[in-house]
Amino acid sequence: MKSSVLSRPPDIHAYLSDSHALSSDEREAALKYPQPLFYIEEASHGPRNSDDLLALKPRATDRNPESWVSTFEALTAYLWQKVYQMRILYLVPRGDFIESTASKFSTGLWAPLNVRGKERLDLSPRYFPNAVHATCMKRSHEMLAYGDLRDVAAAVHKMILSEDKERILQTTRWIAAQPDKSLIRVNFTFGNGNFTVSQWSGFDMYNGIYFDVDGSGKPVHPSLVAPPFTEISRVDGLAMILSSEETVEVAASTKACSSCDLPCAIDVNLTLSEPLWQILDTSSGFRSCYR
Repeated sequence: MKSSVLSRPPDIHAYLSDSHALSSDEREAALKYPQPLFYIEEASHGPRNSDDLLALKPRATDRNPESWVSTFEALTAYLWQKVYQMRILYLVPRGDFIESTASKFSTGLWAPLNVRGKERLDLSPRYFPNAVHATCMKRSHEMLAYGDLRDVAAAVHKMILSEDKERILQTTRWIAAQPDKSLIRVNFTFGNGNFTVSQWSGFDMYNGIYFDVDGSGKPVHPSLVAPPFTEISRVDGLAMILSSEETVEVAASTKACSSCDLPCAIDVNLTLSEPLWQILDTSSGFRSCYR
């Protein structure tokens, strides 16, 4: 087998992984940081296409010309609200009143953020280990059931902006300072109406690198950046936003094209309980977005 060496190998040293990364004073201060996202358990003895994305963003953006939301924020708001509304539609024909459904579902959103950038932890461009910081929030039944998509997208935008560099640093140091990390628990319930979204389309492909060739000897380039999909991915209310083949084609192209300024199509792997799919399939607006 032919072997090759990467010209720019990844940085595999994890952030704050060294046991001496924090001084005793820094560790003591980190442990005092108020932590809304995690808690310590007491030890016990015993595809949207590019046209759809272009159409979605204006619907999710406030009419104020100074306001903006990212494609990720617009798509997250759309999926979060749409799935919640489908849950209500599922219960109402079975004898529930719309208002009574508010007590049966949670209204939370969980979204891990990539913190490699300069505005966050400013890590090496080749930093390979896990570098995500989770953020979450809850909004009212009324907003998700009846609210304008712009308001939902604005809430998502505000949530992400609130995770500034200082807060990310404090949370990371709090985790690093814990003497027994096996006791750290997430202060969020997955499922039960809550919605989780994870964006992988923002990660670059290994452009220019290939690990195999086809029958004609032409290189076969990577076409997907994604976590493995296993049984633990089968959460009722999980969206994985992934790059599509179009991303690879655009990245590999050396020719200018008229569509270079348009967003690439993306794939969304959506995990929901089976009854919800029966309702979503009847939604013409949603059905037109996947092939």
